[in-house]
Amino acid sequence: MGSMGYVNYLKGLERSQWFKRKDLEKLQERKLRYLLKTSYKHVPYYHDLFKKAGITPEEIRSLDDLEKIPVLTRESLKTQTNRFIANNIDPRKLIPDYTSGTTTGERLSIKRLKETYDRAISAELRAYRWYGAYRKMFYYVTGTDVDVEKNRTLKKRLYNFVTKTITISPLEFSMKKRLDRFLKELKKNKRRVLYGTPSGICKLVDILDERNIDINLDVIISTDEPLLKEQRKYLEDRYGCEVYDIYGTSEVWGIAFECSLHGLYHITSENVIVEVVNENLERVSPGERGRILLTDLNNTEMPIIRYDIGDFGIISDDECECGRGLHALRPIDGQMVLRETNYILSSSGKKIFLPEFGFLLEDHSKVKQFQILQRSRKKILVRIVKGRDYDKKTEESIFRRLLSLLGDVEIEFRYVKDIPFDKNGEHRYVMRTEFTRSP
Repeated sequence: MGSMGYVNYLKGLERSQWFKRKDLEKLQERKLRYLLKTSYKHVPYYHDLFKKAGITPEEIRSLDDLEKIPVLTRESLKTQTNRFIANNIDPRKLIPDYTSGTTTGERLSIKRLKETYDRAISAELRAYRWYGAYRKMFYYVTGTDVDVEKNRTLKKRLYNFVTKTITISPLEFSMKKRLDRFLKELKKNKRRVLYGTPSGICKLVDILDERNIDINLDVIISTDEPLLKEQRKYLEDRYGCEVYDIYGTSEVWGIAFECSLHGLYHITSENVIVEVVNENLERVSPGERGRILLTDLNNTEMPIIRYDIGDFGIISDDECECGRGLHALRPIDGQMVLRETNYILSSSGKKIFLPEFGFLLEDHSKVKQFQILQRSRKKILVRIVKGRDYDKKTEESIFRRLLSLLGDVEIEFRYVKDIPFDKNGEHRYVMRTEFTRSP
């Protein structure tokens, strides 16, 4: 079947968001059965997986039966990529999308047909309508080193012109001509949506301040990185506009979105199944924190089924006051999800996740950026980019609060002019020696 285009899919999603949850689950089950049937028949990896597990697609009749299927790991996806491609699809029609990579920079290539892309894009467009951002001029502050190269091509510039988007990667902030061109375009339009990583957006705000450029923003949309509640407040106060957080990955696009009430994160139930499981891979009850597993209901050409993305989340059985029947995630300490690598170990061995360190950004005039590196269980290095009001009292306050979180540790402060983004164009707030080669 040819692609109907994202406009038609968007119309469908506009209707289905008001379905009752039980009706959405019936839709999920119908799409899941088709996905499993085609995966078993046409995808070598899943054909062998089902055989080895001693199950058939016909045995998966409900969402609860999904637990019978073994969990998909990133390692399997990385080492057996070609075995995930359906053999009934013309490979020339597949469009590759590269994940942002692990902390070592390794990337996966996820392939989809245009129709599958259109369905995923429609979920984002639906959320933009919630935010009053649909068809406005978007300024993207996100992208890897691969995207930096794309931004230089005529094809990419033409695409941006047609789609009303202007893109810059945080990795390009140091490229004067590229940055100047982006800022020139940013100043042209009055109706603006700023979309990108929280760290990239905050860094851009610093650049605007340094150049005495004052702009108005209609909406800010955060993606790709955890949005700390302190960053949200700073941006809301700075521009007097709403800040929305969205959750998606290159493996599975458009997973969940805030609505205008900012209470829950609405899962795109029509496109994806989100499970939350414990360390034994058993589903937890609503309200309990666990590992997130993702199933893309649309991508039959390179199926992603029960994929362990490496995030922690909480499923909520509450229904949002906005009236939408979509399944939902409940925030954890102000964040949509927790990334499993974003923690520091206390002296007692407790994992202290990133939101606990958000207090460092409570006052942007004192701390503009920070990064905490754990060299060993007892040694902590704190890199800080000072704001104009940073003083000795600020350092003492940070020192005391870190000790209260981490216990009996040695803390060294190092003041720097800038903290570079990684090759994915993201800022790593917390790091441990087992995830990096050098301090």
